[in-house]
Amino acid sequence: MIYPDVTFREAAAPAPTLAFVLGSVPVGAAFLVPSLWLLFRVFKTNLPAAS
Repeated sequence: MIYPDVTFREAAAPAPTLAFVLGSVPVGAAFLVPSLWLLFRVFKTNLPAAS
């Protein structure tokens, strides 16, 4: 960023956009975290060796 010309408040997204992101990230995480847990649980388990 150009320090003297642009402040953080000027570079920030509009308030409705920030509110949407703040609301949608937890909803997305609520789907993503259990899905990743299941994925790792299924494919990272040690299978017994075939004899």
